[in-house]
Amino acid sequence: MTGFSDSGVAVLFDGAKASLITTLMFKDRAPAECPGTDIFITDKSLPSAVSQLMKANGHKKIGLQKELTNLKAYEALASSISKKRIALSSAVVMACRAVKDEEEIRLVQKAVTIAEKAFRSLMNEGARFFIGKTEKQLSAELSYRMQYLGADRQSFPNGIIVGSGPNSAGAHHVPTDRKVRKNEPVLFDFGALVGGYCSDITRVVFTGKKIDPQLRDIYHLVKEAHSLAIKAIKPRRKASAIDKIARDHIMQGGYKEEFRHGLGHAIGMEVHEAVRFNQTDHTVLRKHMIMTVEPGVYIKGFAGVRLEDDVLVTADGCRSLNKLSCHLEKFILT
Repeated sequence: MTGFSDSGVAVLFDGAKASLITTLMFKDRAPAECPGTDIFITDKSLPSAVSQLMKANGHKKIGLQKELTNLKAYEALASSISKKRIALSSAVVMACRAVKDEEEIRLVQKAVTIAEKAFRSLMNEGARFFIGKTEKQLSAELSYRMQYLGADRQSFPNGIIVGSGPNSAGAHHVPTDRKVRKNEPVLFDFGALVGGYCSDITRVVFTGKKIDPQLRDIYHLVKEAHSLAIKAIKPRRKASAIDKIARDHIMQGGYKEEFRHGLGHAIGMEVHEAVRFNQTDHTVLRKHMIMTVEPGVYIKGFAGVRLEDDVLVTADGCRSLNKLSCHLEKFILT
């Protein structure tokens, strides 16, 4: 929200005014990264400095975003200003973050573009490059290529997901030392962080032309659900209604339990933000929300398919920020 790219700071908002509190370590860096923001350098603990600034400005209460505050920091702040003066402001903050301004949209688009360019360069290496490499190595390779192209880093807290063969059936598989083999699927869930904003993309590549007929059918079913959901996105529709469209299509294709997660989520400063495409989130979509659309089917011991785009809600519909195709033939490596 201020443009500062490290931890070890606190930010106080008073109307349209932002004040960033940090230590001597960031004395030179904070003003350079946060033009237009009041910078307060302290030699005390951050909770003590927050308490001091509140007193100086006559503030009686402070709103705290619990998702970004650990218990140790909360207890330290409570001991400085008392728990009665702390209110949880997560709902207010996340509601503000749900609708993006033009600069935020530009940064997410740039994060999508860099991630896709890096992934294309990896695909262009061909099947021989993939075969014999471990999931960990491919995850590291894609992360390196995104940074080389200008990303600050990859956008996921636990790193890029790469699941090969039967491991592609793990919805959030952690890359292992398993080596990729010929004629099998490799699922990549990846994204770039650019200027504090994330992208989140999933594609499945195939290391050869021999694709199991069931897996081919699953891929087309997921692709159809992905397309139907995107076509249905527009302002004033409920998030849960979009999820239902994709979920119903996959269920009609014979897979109910195999679609194990919500259809998608809001994205921005974090990979997973508050609004969700699932069966219980009835949030009404608004112009300039950015949502992922990521239907998937996973069969344990066999394989999994997930396809994911980042989608901007527009005045009368939506626009995918992705240029990378979902057509199966484009992802068969030779």
